Amino acid sequence: MGRLKPRIKIRKPRRKLGARPYRNHTTEMLELAVESVANKKVTSRDAEKKFGIPRRTIINKVKSFHIKAVGSPTRLTQTEEDRLINLLIASADFGSPLTKLNLRIIVHNYLNKNGRDDIFNGKLPGDKWVTSFLSRHSEKLTIRATQAPILSHERPVIHIPEPATQEEELQTVAKFLQHFYSF
Repeated sequence: MGRLKPRIKIRKPRRKLGARPYRNHTTEMLELAVESVANKKVTSRDAEKKFGIPRRTIINKVKSFHIKAVGSPTRLTQTEEDRLINLLIASADFGSPLTKLNLRIIVHNYLNKNGRDDIFNGKLPGDKWVTSFLSRHSEKLTIRATQAPILSHERPVIHIPEPATQEEELQTVAKFLQHFYSF
């Protein structure tokens, strides 16, 4: 038998040998160069020689050109992703971690309720979207199917009073699910 292929392939751009150098500096170095040029401590040419950053890059940052992130924008806004992260962490803290499929269903329902179902063509977000979402937020979420935040590894003990009747139990579950899916 041959090698097993991974189920999901995520594109990782690779530079070709001999290609032009691109971003051979850290963000901190760029911030220092921009700050020193903006405060007129050094000229852009001197900063280019001192920090090894192209002069036009420094000037563009000083003049606030090209301030957006490189690449395609994310499907959800940053605030929506932050709220989703908080929801995933809260459900894990509650003792009911979510799977990748649950995450996809929650995002799909959220977009449908807000009239933005065209983002994923009216379908569930794909496995690649979930994988890239988890890798974007790997400092807050584990890759293990969003099942727990990094800091807590044991399940919390939650004492829920036993419902008197089956109807009360159904109402409790319905309230939880209604709150859960309306994040």
